[in-house]
Amino acid sequence: MHLKYVCIDVFTDTPFSGNQLAVVLGGEKLSSSLMQNIAREFNYSETTFLLKPHDLRANYRVRIFTPQREIPFAGHPLVGTAYAAVWEEVIGVVEPKTTILQETSIGILPVEIYFRNGRVEMVTITHGKPKLLDIVENTKNIARALGLPLDSLGINDLKPQVVSTGLKQLIVPAKNIDTIERCSPNFSLVKKLENKLNITGILLFTLEAKHSDCLVHARFFAPSVGVYEDPATGSAAGCLGAYLVKHKAIDTSKQPVSFTIEQGIEINRPSKIYVEVEHLNTEPVTVKVGGNAVKIMEGRIAIED
Repeated sequence: MHLKYVCIDVFTDTPFSGNQLAVVLGGEKLSSSLMQNIAREFNYSETTFLLKPHDLRANYRVRIFTPQREIPFAGHPLVGTAYAAVWEEVIGVVEPKTTILQETSIGILPVEIYFRNGRVEMVTITHGKPKLLDIVENTKNIARALGLPLDSLGINDLKPQVVSTGLKQLIVPAKNIDTIERCSPNFSLVKKLENKLNITGILLFTLEAKHSDCLVHARFFAPSVGVYEDPATGSAAGCLGAYLVKHKAIDTSKQPVSFTIEQGIEINRPSKIYVEVEHLNTEPVTVKVGGNAVKIMEGRIAIED
């Protein structure tokens, strides 16, 4: 059996930046364990399998694997898979925008593909329903896990909170970029925190940025799924968007609210993630996350039948 794969850098327009993704095509006959082995072989933060849909309303189906396990939802894999679907002519697109449906483990999600002059300019993914869950009042264990002083966490009245737009993650505010840069996680403690809070990863952010077109600077850690530091995390970007709007931490006078996150700078994989939140009196209703992507390489996986 020979399966085509495409390797993509997502949330960037510059090769060898952004978040790496492998997309495997035509794997309908693969077992889940073999998909997991392939993901472990690539050893990217995620590998996706672009499959025929079970639900005929969808254009295609996506399964997402980290090196350690399958996950129901993630941002950059869905954005990158949409790019691959266009490049490999799994779907057709027309200018200036085509809307398709991706089938995922959390349901069917709309995807908007912006296409101009023969190329994809941007892809945005609609996330699942925003859910703002537990606020973590005691930040001592969070500070210890992230290797930071206790007084370096928090922005005004903002506190760490578990949020989900498809995957539960902990959103942690930090006072400034210096705090973000000095963060030196104890991954054993981070993993314990993930297990205790029943989350997949911690997003540490601040409302400062190095780039003038960005509002937020962030880092993301998810050792429980083998992702020690992620260069660009679309799922967490969606959670952060819902969190900032709900707590009125950014200007909510416009509809929708939109902003850009910079991430991955500390690990030399700079990324930019576009976030858009529709809300009703600052109650998040719809979250979209998008960005660019570039193809890096392609090839074939040879597996004995």
